[in-house]
Amino acid sequence: MDEIVDHALYTYGLTRELDATRSAQSERKIIDISTSSGAAGQNDTQSVGILCAGVPERMHEGPDPRFTGC
Repeated sequence: MDEIVDHALYTYGLTRELDATRSAQSERKIIDISTSSGAAGQNDTQSVGILCAGVPERMHEGPDPRFTGC
C-alpha cells in the first residue's frame, strides 16, 4: 500500500507543488480507496495504483472542465 501512495504523490508532485496538508489529505484518500478496492476483491496492485494515481489532482484541482459527466 505504501508503494501505491508514494507513486501517486510522486507523480502529482512532478507537475505541481503539494504542501504537507494536501499531501496528508491525499494520502488518507488513497489509502481509503485502495483499502476499499482490496475489500471488493481487487488485488492487482497495478490496477489499484492506476485508480489512485489521479486522486491528488481530482482532490485539489477539481474535475476536468472538458468533461460534463454525462
